[in-house]
Amino acid sequence: MQKNTEPKVTEEAVIQPPRNLWEEYETDPAAEEEGVWVTDILPGVNMKIAKLWNKKHTAAVKELQKPYKKILKAGMEIPDHIARALSIKATAQAILLGWEGMTGRDGKPLPYTEDNAIEVLTCIPKVRDRVLEFASSDETFNKAEFQNQRKN
Repeated sequence: MQKNTEPKVTEEAVIQPPRNLWEEYETDPAAEEEGVWVTDILPGVNMKIAKLWNKKHTAAVKELQKPYKKILKAGMEIPDHIARALSIKATAQAILLGWEGMTGRDGKPLPYTEDNAIEVLTCIPKVRDRVLEFASSDETFNKAEFQNQRKN
């Protein structure tokens, strides 16, 4: 006996107005590329983050993988420790674009530079995880949200 797989239409579903997917999910392409400031990504730290796999990030990954082209063409994988270092460098070049409130090991303000970003992303996995979490979330770059912020 075959189960009925037809969607069930309820009175609730008929009454609700259609959702505007554009308003809910459309992202701002400029924000994806140029980055947005995310406040308190960690307590007291704000970071400027671009979208994961934006044009600059894609280009950075391709450029960083060039020395390993033969390995990849042979169907082999880049060793994990090298792949992680390349990923962190691409993130520092094209995703984590700035910060405020970051301190060094000595507790003094740490200016944003690519080298400092690589060190932080390498040594503090929690920072790397948070950056990638926001960079991969469409909500971070939601177009309607930016339009609401501009109105206020």
